[in-house]
Amino acid sequence: MTNKPTPWRRFWARYFDFYLHAIVLGGMWAVIDYESINKVDKYLLGFLIMVVYFIADGTYMAYFGTTLGKKLMKINVMNQGGSKIARVDAYKRSRLVWLRGMGLGIGIIELIANIIGYSNLKRDGVTSWDRDLELRVTYGKISWPRYLVCPAILICVSVLIIYGMIAGDSL
Repeated sequence: MTNKPTPWRRFWARYFDFYLHAIVLGGMWAVIDYESINKVDKYLLGFLIMVVYFIADGTYMAYFGTTLGKKLMKINVMNQGGSKIARVDAYKRSRLVWLRGMGLGIGIIELIANIIGYSNLKRDGVTSWDRDLELRVTYGKISWPRYLVCPAILICVSVLIIYGMIAGDSL
């Protein structure tokens, strides 16, 4: 375990979790009412997925102490004593990540938030949300193939989403 910050691992873990929730939510919605999913404004749908993600992220952190993306990337978030973070802190952290780290998922604001989060983590060794909540983040050693799992899955899913959007527009 190391305390040396790894911004890209955190980025890939976060967006792996986000895409996973988007796929699950979209799949459930399609099973329940396929026709309506195409009638919803894509920006509203993206916002709804973000809200579901940030609630789910807080829930996973509160009850399991991690998320699937963090587990894959061997990222551990804990209190200063080394224990699982308290439920209230898990939801606060999720909300702060959504606001400061993901810019509420709003286009250019999200890009700027990612850049600021990256810069703060590289410069200070801690993100603003972990600093404010007095949380400690450690990183386990991972192999290169494992490191590439999250980015590879995200790239594949992104290609499929773009292909689906293009194919959907041509129908």
